[in-house]
Amino acid sequence: MLAVPVAIFKSNRAVAQVFIAWVAIILVANSTFAHATPYTGPLLEAHLHYNTEAWNGQSGPHPVAEVLARIQRNGVRAIVANSRPNDGTQLLATTTASNPNSLRVIPFIRLYRNRADYDTWFQDESIYTMVQTELARGTAAGAFKGIGEFHLYDSANANGVVAKKLMALADDKGLAVLAHVDDVAIDLLMANTPSKGQRTLLIWVNQRWLYYDDLMQGCRAWLGELPADVARNIAWNNGARLFGLTPLSETP
Repeated sequence: MLAVPVAIFKSNRAVAQVFIAWVAIILVANSTFAHATPYTGPLLEAHLHYNTEAWNGQSGPHPVAEVLARIQRNGVRAIVANSRPNDGTQLLATTTASNPNSLRVIPFIRLYRNRADYDTWFQDESIYTMVQTELARGTAAGAFKGIGEFHLYDSANANGVVAKKLMALADDKGLAVLAHVDDVAIDLLMANTPSKGQRTLLIWVNQRWLYYDDLMQGCRAWLGELPADVARNIAWNNGARLFGLTPLSETP
């Protein structure tokens, strides 16, 4: 599951930096794009899952070699990766570590070891322990850069004891937070940070592996409609600045 970053902007509810993901799958043949030259530069993929269903110990329907080939043939040069459990992210990081110039993995710690954790993570102390263990462990691609994804099906659970501790941890360590929550929960989560949202980094939304090629082609066509400097910022530079990668300075 994945998404492509569109912009970083200041929230009108707080000064947190927020990643917005483009979630519409737009057909390349759409007349909107008929006369545009598709963007040909690198893409930073801001929301990618490599869950156990996809690889299942490398015997699943999307083994790591096939996944990486799919990513790279679409000109994606960096991915914000998370997985349930975190073994999938570790595998992507390990597989790409020998050639980081080809594909950079930006690893996030997902809060789910299994599906049961979706409904209880915000009050489960073992999740907080797991996050601390993963942070200390790191990955072959380097330190974890964020926490998530996670869901809150009841906004009030943003005040759960573990939710509060994890937001404080992210705020203190400069970790981005990948959250599937509503506006009420966002405000609560940011209020539970030491900076009260002043330093809070938030990201969003996804599509599926089977649509990867069409999604990336659609993104390139859509980006081709924009001025070159805007396209570069949306496709790469916004995410690159957030995660310490090298921004593009010339027209791709």
